[in-house]
Amino acid sequence: MIKSKWIKRRYLFKIGLIKAEKILTVAAAAALLLAMGWIIMTWARPARVQPAVSDISAFRIPYDSFRELDLLSAKYRLPFYELLTLYAQEYRFFPDKSAGLDPTDIEQKYILNYNQFKKRNTTKETASYEEVFQRLLTEMREFPIPLEENGHFVYSDSWGALREYGSDRKHEGTDILDRDNIRGRIPVVSMTDGKLLEFGWNELGGYHAGVVSESGAYYYYAHLDHFAPSLEKGAAIRAGRLLGYMGDTGYGKEGTRGQFPVHLHVGVRPKASFTAEEFWINPYPFLRRLEEKRAAPA
Repeated sequence: MIKSKWIKRRYLFKIGLIKAEKILTVAAAAALLLAMGWIIMTWARPARVQPAVSDISAFRIPYDSFRELDLLSAKYRLPFYELLTLYAQEYRFFPDKSAGLDPTDIEQKYILNYNQFKKRNTTKETASYEEVFQRLLTEMREFPIPLEENGHFVYSDSWGALREYGSDRKHEGTDILDRDNIRGRIPVVSMTDGKLLEFGWNELGGYHAGVVSESGAYYYYAHLDHFAPSLEKGAAIRAGRLLGYMGDTGYGKEGTRGQFPVHLHVGVRPKASFTAEEFWINPYPFLRRLEEKRAAPA
């Protein structure tokens, strides 16, 4: 009787071992399949293509999206420059201006899935992109046309428009036009603190002024009719300081006027560690932001 019980227990023990082995085998096979699937998916996944420097320069983000990111950064207490950088990386800096989410979807599809976007888009270049945006958003404090001139000027995103004087080239800035085409009436002020690196004449820009900020970014104001009195090369400049007056100078020897409508050309050349090329960036969304913020009620 005792021997019979012992045999029975031994039999049940062996059955249990066999079942356990089967379970472990199935589990191991499943784990192996999952691992192989992950490896295949990783190998098959296309490498993230880095955006071209020309696309980063053009930065054709729809302004409604730019504004929405700005508002959401305040709502969720996230740095605007970080939100802007990762969103721009997701859409390769908007080579097609219509790229990106509908602005009404940005909160649900981007902000509420922010960690996934961050993980997917963070690259070795991310910090250098963020640095450029952070500096521009911090330094650019004044719209270049004083508030009292509202209604006298118009502008749009003219980045990349063809320019033919001298040679075929693309426009690398934003043009702010005098609505009535009157030279010398609209004041032009510095957008940033910095140092007046230069002012004078060049063939393309006519009478122009160049201000270098503390970060090393260069802010270019071209086609001025005349300069403000008492400008001194190398002098410290504060945001809002009068530089001159909007005009139509350039495209010829010194003093040439009337080759195009009266306007201010705004150019921004940030210091960028991700490229050795001369790097200008589209100032249009940053200008719109400055104009809207000064118009907003305190």
